[in-house]
Amino acid sequence: MRCLDPGPRLAAAACSVAIAVLVLDACSFDATGIGPGISGPLPDAAADGLLMMEARTEGQIVDASIDSDLLRPPTDGPAADQLLPDLTPSSDQLPLDAPRPDTDGDGVPDVSDNCPTKANTGQADVDGDKVGDACDNCPKLANMGQTDLDSDALGDACDSDMDDDSLPNDIDPNPDSKDTVHYYKAPLGTAMGDFTFEGPWSAGSGGALCHTSTATSYDWTRLESSELSATDYLVQTRFTFVSHSTSGGWPAAGLAFRNKSIDPPSNYICVVDTENRRVVLGRFNSGDWNEYAASSSGSVSNAVAYTVRAIAEGNSLTCQVVGGPSVTYSSSLHDSGTVGLFTYEVNACFDYLFVTAAP
Repeated sequence: MRCLDPGPRLAAAACSVAIAVLVLDACSFDATGIGPGISGPLPDAAADGLLMMEARTEGQIVDASIDSDLLRPPTDGPAADQLLPDLTPSSDQLPLDAPRPDTDGDGVPDVSDNCPTKANTGQADVDGDKVGDACDNCPKLANMGQTDLDSDALGDACDSDMDDDSLPNDIDPNPDSKDTVHYYKAPLGTAMGDFTFEGPWSAGSGGALCHTSTATSYDWTRLESSELSATDYLVQTRFTFVSHSTSGGWPAAGLAFRNKSIDPPSNYICVVDTENRRVVLGRFNSGDWNEYAASSSGSVSNAVAYTVRAIAEGNSLTCQVVGGPSVTYSSSLHDSGTVGLFTYEVNACFDYLFVTAAP
């Protein structure tokens, strides 16, 4: 088999044009203007816009016409830029004996250093998140993304208050958005000086604030008005149920809000009926009780602890068990007042109390 050199003209064109090659059993190419068998001068053929090529194989002649414009390398534009690609090697393509960048000078090249800006020759990575302990913002808990919402140098994965609003993530209504916090105390039994009390209340185990009786009486705590001046707010508490009595009606424990007075009581309450397992929103007005709204019986799970949340915003009132049912009502009867705790025939311990701006 004999194949003639296509010559320098075609070789140059191959830099910018990909030409499909027909594989033949045997080949002997003659091109117009190239090599033996020239049938006409190359300039004339090029002027016609065609380059004629013949392929002979076993007595057959195949003619192929190629637009000669395709054979002219581009002189500008993106295609011209591609003629000479940037062959500068990256750091991981350097010759084996070439020095690698090592920003922190710890002897480990940046390309393989799990903490390239802080020296850590040992490359320790306890949590296995590919970020070296020397610069990991949460070194004992995997967090490859290294997110840090409040920019306190403690990664969100191990930051108990990642939005830095003083409310722990596990009780924060908006753990990834900073709330305006008007009041927060936990454990609540350490803040007894912040309240006025009606009934038997005391600091219990673990510092909780406990109501210690199941007597048939309305018992309250009321946060001093000096502690809270806002009229629109969200208030939340969590209580652990100990026992109750049903001798005087349905037992309840939860929150009082827009609390103007506790003797006689004038406020709204948001409570769990621990006998019928429902959430109840109602009001006292100079001692008179009126139930506004309640979820169906059995709608609240039978639990040991309940988290109760109330929201007052203008005339709009919301009462809910977090993770459970919610009820709403509109009332203009009490347009201001502080917050507190409420019990009726229930022995219960309250862990914390906080108040934030209404959502």
